[in-house]
Amino acid sequence: MDRRRDFTTRLSGDIISTIFEFSIPYISFFFDPEEYGEGYPSKYLQERATTPLRVSGTCRRWRHIAQSTSRLWTFIFIMLDSPHIATAILFARECVDRSRSLPLTIHVCVNDSAQYRAASLSSSLNVLNKVGDIIQHHSARWDSLNISWLPSSFFPFLIGNLPMPALHSLRLQGDSQDVVPGYSHLDFTLSPNLVDVELAHFSLESVRINWQNVRAIGVANIDIDEMVELLKRAPNIKTVTYSRAVNVDPSPINNIIQHGLNDFQIKFGQFEDEAMDVLLDGLDFPSIEKLTFITIHVLPSRALSDLIQRSDGHLKELKLVHTYFPSWRKMVSFLQDIPSLETLYLVPQEICDFKPRRFFRYLAETWCRSFPDEDDHRPVFLPNLTSLTCVFNFNNRDPQAPRRPGFSWNDISYMFGPLSELKNPHRRPLRHFEFYVDYQPERDYKEDDLYKIPKSALARIKYLLEAGMEIVITWSINEKPCGIDLISFHEDEDEGEDDPGESEEEYDDDDDDDSVDTNNYSDESEDDDEREDEVGNMNTA
Repeated sequence: MDRRRDFTTRLSGDIISTIFEFSIPYISFFFDPEEYGEGYPSKYLQERATTPLRVSGTCRRWRHIAQSTSRLWTFIFIMLDSPHIATAILFARECVDRSRSLPLTIHVCVNDSAQYRAASLSSSLNVLNKVGDIIQHHSARWDSLNISWLPSSFFPFLIGNLPMPALHSLRLQGDSQDVVPGYSHLDFTLSPNLVDVELAHFSLESVRINWQNVRAIGVANIDIDEMVELLKRAPNIKTVTYSRAVNVDPSPINNIIQHGLNDFQIKFGQFEDEAMDVLLDGLDFPSIEKLTFITIHVLPSRALSDLIQRSDGHLKELKLVHTYFPSWRKMVSFLQDIPSLETLYLVPQEICDFKPRRFFRYLAETWCRSFPDEDDHRPVFLPNLTSLTCVFNFNNRDPQAPRRPGFSWNDISYMFGPLSELKNPHRRPLRHFEFYVDYQPERDYKEDDLYKIPKSALARIKYLLEAGMEIVITWSINEKPCGIDLISFHEDEDEGEDDPGESEEEYDDDDDDDSVDTNNYSDESEDDDEREDEVGNMNTA
């Protein structure tokens, strides 16, 4: 290489050191394993931990600068069951020394908890003692500490009962196969700056924390009674995530008021309806703004609606994931009572046979927040909605079976209201829409009519995009967008045919007897084909 042409040789060591710091990959401390996919946790944590080795391997000068850049060495990751554990321990010691006095982020995990349990106890304790000797001597520098998937009786070997005055974030995940989960008592009362806590497979009594200072809590695999007790002990929390309750027979709950809590997430699997109702009926969050409900059970709409009403109308973001909707009308009735909602994220359960067509058209019919015609009895529905995301599974895994999408591509553009009224100040402020269609590799997407956006719908969508709306239509894999823009995909292909229309018989719902209590508004007297024509005419520019 011609050194005269290599601009890096003309950069000062301070500038190169700053560039090294910006090269550090970001990984959220409270990462969700599903966000990182296959290879978690070793792949991404190892990538972050070995960043200083990668940048220092370029040349002698870079190696010297990297070794002098303390911030590069503040991340320690040790996989206890790694075949290279001896090297990992040596590297951890080197990181501690080169980071000097900077705060440390420490991750100690196992990759296969089952094999780790079956390993020799003496060898495991020997490794734990070596790791403990390294990190415990610098407990005053701990900023973030994550210890995951170890038997809870092993935790004291790594943590001890030392003062941790700088500890800000704590994540403890015990082994799910522990006979006595949370057996060891861990003391963090000498950590006055601890504000973010996540516990899994630990009983509340086994971890001593000054809950008065904690602002964000994530707990998993504890019973509902312990969750209620935790809410009592932590009066200043802002965010709560409760996953996988282990007790579905809670005691009666008196009114628990959390005035500062604004983000509440419930992530359950199976549970008894009565247990969820007892929990929700006993909670009061006057300042809640974000609510996430992830379950494979029927939406407890009555208890959830009452909780939202007690929030004094502050709820702005709602996520309903894997939830069973008995009918689109029941969902509309539930959402009707949340006029403050600005962001809505829907992932209906596959087996509930929920079709978005009627929901989309209801949004189209209620596009205006106020109708000047006094004789117009259309209700005001979600008047402040700005963003809608819908992850839709076609609920048909047989590649030979007829496909029933349950919606028309034109419905997507109709939701935004008439094209001529996009600048109407009374229009619902919906500007962002994302639609994820389940990806099935056995399908030929160029030949499958289900995925072809007709040219009339495509033209309307393009008009909305040019008007400043944000519309994303893509395939989804495991309910995550795959990054392929179906709008551009169809633009590159030959123009499709116009939407051939829909058969009422094909999309007939079983909930025709259900009414939507929306100011006495009812669509039961109208034929679906007539309503499609009405919506289409209303949206003609």
